Amino acid sequence: MIGNYALQQPTAAQLAAIADLMAWAVQRFDVPLDRIGGHYDYAETSCPGRYLRPYLEDGTLLKMVEELVNG
Repeated sequence: MIGNYALQQPTAAQLAAIADLMAWAVQRFDVPLDRIGGHYDYAETSCPGRYLRPYLEDGTLLKMVEELVNG
């Protein structure tokens, strides 16, 4: 999932890896699904980049994580 998402589009494999990591963290640390967001939600930054941010904002990553957590 390494990449500079300010300059490049994430691949399907990168998105899947990000969702897998988020699902692990949700389960491991008992994080509510509605807390999933980008760094920009919690600090003044453009992270995770203009090409990854839409997947957070349109619910794509949340849906992927929900599917992994809920089976």
